[in-house]
Amino acid sequence: SGISATTADSIDATGYPYPVEIYGHGGGDKIIGSAGSDYVNAYPQTTTPQGGSMYSIKSRFKALVAAAGLLLTSVPVFAGQYDIIKGKGVEVCEAYKKNLESFKDTKPMSCERKINPIFKDLEKPRWKTVELVGKGRELLRRVMRYHDYRRDQSIALEHEDSHLDVSLQTREGRGPFMGRTRVDINNDGKVEDVLIFHYGYCPNVILPYTQTNLFVLKEGPQPQEMMIDGDHPAEKLLRNKVSPSGGSLTTADVFVYKKATYVDKYCLVKDQFTGCVDEDSLIVFKIEANDANEICRYKYLNK
Repeated sequence: SGISATTADSIDATGYPYPVEIYGHGGGDKIIGSAGSDYVNAYPQTTTPQGGSMYSIKSRFKALVAAAGLLLTSVPVFAGQYDIIKGKGVEVCEAYKKNLESFKDTKPMSCERKINPIFKDLEKPRWKTVELVGKGRELLRRVMRYHDYRRDQSIALEHEDSHLDVSLQTREGRGPFMGRTRVDINNDGKVEDVLIFHYGYCPNVILPYTQTNLFVLKEGPQPQEMMIDGDHPAEKLLRNKVSPSGGSLTTADVFVYKKATYVDKYCLVKDQFTGCVDEDSLIVFKIEANDANEICRYKYLNK
């Protein structure tokens, strides 16, 4: 149980992902991005309008700057808070809340949740990056097919290779990115081969294919070949309960608390089809006994 002791490089999760061209929907890839700070150049006037005193203008400017400084220093800056909506008093929910808030981030961990090493009972799997060539490209192809309504990994999609080529050629900052780890995803004492797949510009909520999903893998028909294990009970729960409707505009992740495995999902928007009852909410599931039980739910505040 828990995380296997394999050493691996952490997956590059810069700019979380999911398919635009990859699924043949087309559309542009304009980066909406989060708005940055607005900068205003406030230079003191160096000429005297209407014969006025330059000294008085400079004095007024200095006074205004000083007043603005006092005003800014008097306004407290709050770090993000994860209010527990469901699971108050539940040990794992309280521990995870303390971990998330320990980073004192002013923005939500909508794309990836971090673990603070000071919390010894919490840990995350180490993801080994899947290079998207050879067998890795074939696995990506099967992920694409599995997202089709037929869920048949053996049936090629229309224009599959051209869409795949375009996505891989223009993947900078968007993906796809894939990583593998071994973890007891459904807490039955058996370790599964789990894939994490990112695509899109997280936390962009304009492109509906921004998402991160988890998949349970099995050996494919060829040596060293992998495919999604659609018959695995945990895989069915990941598709139907954790990340329904393809997990659009959600990001799934995995963490372990006291040797038990949990799957969390951040909801970028409110969407009943993906099981998100509110935007900027974080849900924690525990998969066991053929069910994915919702253990905790948080609402991010002070965004």
